[in-house]
Amino acid sequence: MAPRANANFEQFLTPEAMLTPGIAGSMSMMIGNTLHYQFAVPNGWAFLVLSFIFGLLVLATNKPLLTKSVLYVLNSLVIFCVAAGTTTTLSATSSNTRSSDWFSLTRPAYAQATTSAQQAEYDKLSADYAALGLKIDAARQRGVSGPEIDKMVADRAELDRKRAALLRSIINTESRANTPKDETKFFAPLRF
Repeated sequence: MAPRANANFEQFLTPEAMLTPGIAGSMSMMIGNTLHYQFAVPNGWAFLVLSFIFGLLVLATNKPLLTKSVLYVLNSLVIFCVAAGTTTTLSATSSNTRSSDWFSLTRPAYAQATTSAQQAEYDKLSADYAALGLKIDAARQRGVSGPEIDKMVADRAELDRKRAALLRSIINTESRANTPKDETKFFAPLRF
């Protein structure tokens, strides 16, 4: 039985076998995507170069030179197709779904992007707005009218405008912090 297992392993490593270029294509994809992500190497070129490097395995056979050359080119192109096709498929699917939705049972909690200074400023404006509203109500109950009430109402409207602007700024900051960035995707679309 031992010689038979060894024969199966040797058949797996032949250049004619399609599993060998498939595995080499997967390795090209992993290495190419890592080079693209870490060093901004265009992944299309990385896949092509790595495919032809992995294709050099065919030169280890005892076949004639013409056969080796044809197998080298064909296997290298199959390796490239596996790497590029897998990455293209995964980049298309990952653009619609966050990778954390695929690989995890729980979703990460987003950190609150609001700074304590923004929150403190918003709280102060809200407290001033409420206090001014109480002051206006008290003045109206005492019978105060005219320019004094108009000034307090105008001040309260200005506080409300500042508070609304700050709230919009806080919401924009949080939405930018919670938006996934395309640059960090491991499976980026092919670029040459």
